[in-house]
Amino acid sequence: MTTWRKRIIRIVGMMFVVVFFVVVYGGYSFFNPYDEVTIDIYGIPKNTNFVCLIADTENGTRAMEWSLSKVIPHSMHPDGCGASRLTGANKTKTHRAVRWISSDRVGILCRADQKWIAFWFDSPKCQPANRSYLFGGGSITIDISDADNNAPMDDNQLRDIGMNDELKNDGITNGLKLGDRSTGEVPPSSTDSFRMVVSDLIEARRYRDAVVYLKNGDAQLQANYDKTGFLAVGEDLIVLPGVYPEHDYVRDRDWFIPGTSDAIEDEAWQNIATEFAKRYNQHRVSK
Repeated sequence: MTTWRKRIIRIVGMMFVVVFFVVVYGGYSFFNPYDEVTIDIYGIPKNTNFVCLIADTENGTRAMEWSLSKVIPHSMHPDGCGASRLTGANKTKTHRAVRWISSDRVGILCRADQKWIAFWFDSPKCQPANRSYLFGGGSITIDISDADNNAPMDDNQLRDIGMNDELKNDGITNGLKLGDRSTGEVPPSSTDSFRMVVSDLIEARRYRDAVVYLKNGDAQLQANYDKTGFLAVGEDLIVLPGVYPEHDYVRDRDWFIPGTSDAIEDEAWQNIATEFAKRYNQHRVSK
C-alpha cells in the first residue's frame, strides 16, 4: 500500500473517532446539562412553603432555574414552579437540581409565614463539589443554619429576580378569606381573585377543593376578564393546552397554573387544569 493511501486511511480513521466522540459527548450533554448541579438543603426554617436558590452576580441578584426532566431535560424559573414548593409545615430539608450560576455568593431564598428571607453563603461554602471541566455537573450540600448572614427581601428586590406570581400569592393569606381549611370550604368562583384562590388552594394541597373551584368557574368569562395572555400547564414541557404548538409559553405574558408538572402531583387536578386552560386558550385565540 502506498504512503499516501495509508495517510488517507489514517485521516479517515481519526475523523471517524472525532465524530464518534462528538456525537457521544453531545448526547450525554443533552440529557445531562453542563450547568446542572444537584443540591441538598438542610435546616430549612419552620413553616417555609417556598424555597429557591439565588446568586449575587455582576448584573445583580439572579434566581437559579430548577433543572427538570421527564423525557426531555428542561429548566423552569422558580416563580410559580412546583419544584419551589415545600409540603408539610415542618419540612426542614429538600433535594433538588438547579441550573447553576457561578458566583462567589449564593443564597437560599425562603418564604415562611409570608416573610421572605435570603440566607447568604460566601465562597467556598457556596461552591459545588465534583464538578468536571468537561462534563460539568456536580453537587452541593447547604445547611441554612451555617449561613454567613441573612437579610429580608422586599417586593422590589423580589420583582427584580422575577417573583411576580409569588408576590401575587402573598396577598392571598393577607386579605382573602378562604374559609376554614379543616372543613374543606370552597370559595365562590370570582374572576378577580381566580388566580389567588387557585394558588392558595394548591399551596395548601387542597387539590379536591381546587378541582371543585375550577369546575365552578367559567373559562371564557375568565379569559374575557384577564384580557391578555394564556394559561399554561406543566407536562414534559410548559405548554399552552388547546393552542400549542401554534403558540408557545411566554413567562411574562402567560400564567402557569400551580400544581401542574411532568411529575403529576394530583391526577384529577392535572386533568381539570389542562381542560380549563384549553377552553380558556381557545377562547382567547377565537376573539
